[in-house]
Parts: sequence; C-alpha cells; structure tokens
Amino acid sequence: MGIRARRRVVSGSGRYVVHVAGLTDSTTTGFGVPSSGQLSKANKGGIDAFVTQIRWDESLSGLRTVQYFGYLGTTGDDEAYALATSEQPGPGNSIVYVGGISEGTAAFTPVGIGSGLPNFANDLLYPASGSTIPVSRGFLARISAVNEGGTNLPATLQNLVNVGGRTFATGAQPIQRVLSIASYLPVAGVLFFTGSTNANNVLPTTSDIPPAPYDVFQNTRANNTSDRKDAYLGSVRLTP
Repeated sequence: MGIRARRRVVSGSGRYVVHVAGLTDSTTTGFGVPSSGQLSKANKGGIDAFVTQIRWDESLSGLRTVQYFGYLGTTGDDEAYALATSEQPGPGNSIVYVGGISEGTAAFTPVGIGSGLPNFANDLLYPASGSTIPVSRGFLARISAVNEGGTNLPATLQNLVNVGGRTFATGAQPIQRVLSIASYLPVAGVLFFTGSTNANNVLPTTSDIPPAPYDVFQNTRANNTSDRKDAYLGSVRLTP
C-alpha cells in the first residue's frame, strides 16, 4: 500500500519508473526476483507482501513493462504498508525500502545484518537478547536497485529486519506495524520509520547491553497495564 514514481526525459519523451508495495493472496508466480528465499517468485502462504517495479514510456510506443514482481513473506500473513526509494537520478533507478507487518509463526530471518543497526545486534526486536517471538512484528526491507533496461535483474533482498518489542501487558494481543518510511540519507540506507505498537518496550534504554546509542521520547509505552497502542518513531541504517 505504498507507491513512488519518478519521471525523467529520455530522447525528448518522458519515462516513468513506478514502485508499488502492498499485500496479496495471489499465488501467481512472480518474476525478476530469486526463485527461493524471503523475497522470491512464490507466495509463502496466506497473505504475502509484494513489491513491483513498472516502467512506463510516454513515447508513441507507450511501452509499459512490469520489470519484476516478488513476494515478501513468511508462512503466515505478511503485509506491506510503507514504501520509500533512494530517488537516484539517471537510468540506474532506485533502491527500494519496504515496511509493514508480519504474523508468521517464525519471524523473518534477518538479512544483511551488521554494525549499522542501532542496537548492534542482529535485529530490531527488543530486548535484543530475548528469545520470545511475538505473533505480530513490524519489518523493514531493502531491495536492490534495478535499472530501466532490467539488465541487472533479479532484484535481491539486501537487508531485512524485524521491528518491535517482545514483552506485552498480560493477555494482550501483540499488534506491531511499520506504517511509514522516510529516507534521510537514502543511498546510505539511513531511514526514519514510524508505526504503532502495544509492546511494553520497543527501544533500548541506557541500561541495556549494549546501551542505547541515542535518546528517545520515552522508552516504554505510556500505559503498560492496558492493551492500548502507542505510536513510535525510529531510525536505522540498512546497508548491505
């Protein structure tokens, strides 16, 4: 449920490249992405998030080409709510960032992990040392740039992290989402992201090991005795 478009002039005519992300229960085979993996040609089960790139020429030929279509998901329901791009000029196109919600029994396996993540761990689920997998998690993904000619297909999953907390009020049904993404240093992969959660903790505190490298408005929900959700704001660097 996110869309980004850019236009540039090629040989006197306009050319659009459009990126779309959303959710689908289709089982039609995708293309232009790997045959297997978390981003692939196949629906993993139930509802999957999807991401696609479309080229649309304004010339008399009116060429419209879907350059890739891929499913991003687990065996449970996974939905994409947010999309941002690096908005690079020229024919090389843009890196694509996707965010949403995942409800698979198993969490996404993180991809492209490293010291760029703000908790210096393998994921963005807190506490970082916990083993609990909440039934609902947000996610953030970075997908490689595919040029206008499609000569560097397939599009590949460069980074993938789960987002949210591991602890909830007694009896609460975990509901955690990434709802919006804004690129700050997009080529470097520095993003702001926001959403909603009813987890007790969604960010590290200064007493965590490793400690939080930044200050936050509050590191716990305003009312941890209820099932009410709070909005959150986060920042991360996703770098292959």
